Amino acid sequence: MCLAELLKYELMDSGFHVSYFRSGRKAFQKLKTSPPDAIVLDILLEEGEMDGSTILRELKRSTDLNEIPVLYRPHLSKGRREFPWVPKII
Repeated sequence: MCLAELLKYELMDSGFHVSYFRSGRKAFQKLKTSPPDAIVLDILLEEGEMDGSTILRELKRSTDLNEIPVLYRPHLSKGRREFPWVPKII
């Protein structure tokens, strides 16, 4: 299990509704149809041609989505153990 999945389960156990995507394109499509209250975004996504940097750029360009808080963390899905890691809130 990767760090992103662990974070997903931790958030769910804390009472949050969580949508988890491995594909950047699928994630961005979901964001457009059902905007969340906040986003935890990994710079690297395992599948698809839309990475986290592209999603972040498109979010900030969108007048409908640019106010959503984003917790941006490089390498969550790659399982790297870089502790302590410092996420960026954008």
